[in-house]
Amino acid sequence: MSSKEVYRYDDIKDKIIKAVNLIADPVKQTLSPKGGNVIFQDNNGTPIVTNDGVTIAKNISSDDEVINTIVDIIKHASLRTNTEAGDGTTTTIVLTQALVHEGFKLLDNGMNPIELKKALEKVADKLVGRIQQKKVKIKDDKDMFKIATISANNDEAIASNVVDVVKFSGEDGMVFIEPNNKQETEIIKEPGFRIESGMFSPELRTHPAQFSSTYKNVPVLITDTRIYYREQAETILKTAIKAGHKAVVVVARDFIGDAPATFIANHAANTIKVLLVKDTQATENNSESLDDLAMYLGGKVMKEKTGSIVDKLTEKDFVIANQVFADSQKTIFTPKISKNSNVDKLVETLRKELEKDKENKVIKKRIASLTSGTTTVKVGGSTEMEINEKIYRYEDAINATRAAVRDGYLIGGGVTLLRSYADEDHPEEMRGLVRKFTESSLRQIAENCGKHKDFVVKMVKANKSNSFGYNALKDTYEDLLKAGVVDPYKVTEMAIRNSISVANVILSSKFLIVNKIEKDDK
Repeated sequence: MSSKEVYRYDDIKDKIIKAVNLIADPVKQTLSPKGGNVIFQDNNGTPIVTNDGVTIAKNISSDDEVINTIVDIIKHASLRTNTEAGDGTTTTIVLTQALVHEGFKLLDNGMNPIELKKALEKVADKLVGRIQQKKVKIKDDKDMFKIATISANNDEAIASNVVDVVKFSGEDGMVFIEPNNKQETEIIKEPGFRIESGMFSPELRTHPAQFSSTYKNVPVLITDTRIYYREQAETILKTAIKAGHKAVVVVARDFIGDAPATFIANHAANTIKVLLVKDTQATENNSESLDDLAMYLGGKVMKEKTGSIVDKLTEKDFVIANQVFADSQKTIFTPKISKNSNVDKLVETLRKELEKDKENKVIKKRIASLTSGTTTVKVGGSTEMEINEKIYRYEDAINATRAAVRDGYLIGGGVTLLRSYADEDHPEEMRGLVRKFTESSLRQIAENCGKHKDFVVKMVKANKSNSFGYNALKDTYEDLLKAGVVDPYKVTEMAIRNSISVANVILSSKFLIVNKIEKDDK
């Protein structure tokens, strides 16, 4: 049984601060190249070692309902940064902690919570406006390598692979990151449109040892029909044979009844080679995946509602693919045509839809399928723990590099945020808070490197060059742009906005209502 427990903020202020510190203190230790690892147990009790802010944040919770609620609020905001920008969970949490601590000081001194909320919203706009003026566009592979290296915790081998992956997959292509059963890391590039479904039957494979099939210059029939009658299968085969084809690929909503046996028998007899692919995404009311594939290849979908295969099928309903590869897990199609204006228009439309719903995974997958091929990064290592830690770094580095390619980058090391502060942008009563907020990343980097925070901030501020800062990796003060210490613009922007957003939620509320768990008497 559970009931609601109501708390006044004034009575639980200490718990709120404790909650902020509970999630921030472990996460912020990972900031900078010399940040430490965190060890935690997964749900199975297996120890995990990582310096990935996302992973750490996801695994922090409390038995106290009040503390856990605040932790979840901060967690949600920081993970939103990661979703929108591909990285930045740690920075968001560091900024949130600074804001909450300084915000409570203003409230204690008599500032109205709503006025503070309005003031912080203006702070967000001012700071974002400042950093927009400082962003730099990616020019070449060297720029990408800088971003990837920083995001991969200065692992240049990972960074080099990341540049290779991003160059192939672009901003939208599908990238799968999975453990390898070998010591080394392998990158597998597969250009074309990928369906997450392999060959319908192992009896249709052309490479028995590899459990796969490959066809070149092959006709493809794409239909939203469930193919289950022998007559349907025979019509497809006869039409393909009549057109002079020695093989045929059929993509359909399903294959049931007598049809599969008919296809398999003709394949085995070498009457005509057959590859059957069931599109598991297609439904009776939604054939978007089939429509996308057909457009990608320059063909069309034979719709069930426009007539049956037996009565209506002609050789014009087939589209020629340059290549079709299938194994037990996937099927990849490459087109004969190199430029397709219809695909370009559809992708443009989908990207506009994605701007309205940035977390829509269906739209993201459609864009990826239509624009680029598939890349699989099989991460190797000596132990499962090592491999898992590398996977986190690959994910961060790929996401961050893509964000930088799309939106540009900034001077890193906490310097851009530090130099975004200007007295004239903020009313006097807000200047202390904003100053602490903009210094917080650099201060945390300094602390994680064993340096005196105030001294490092003073040294950086003393030099008026926008790119001058503290290089944590080398323990030097230098031009960070030349040293390659840079951050994706989008990561910094979203960290600012999401940290201020969550801080406003925490600071402007008066009551907290949580579920109170009532234990049964024994």
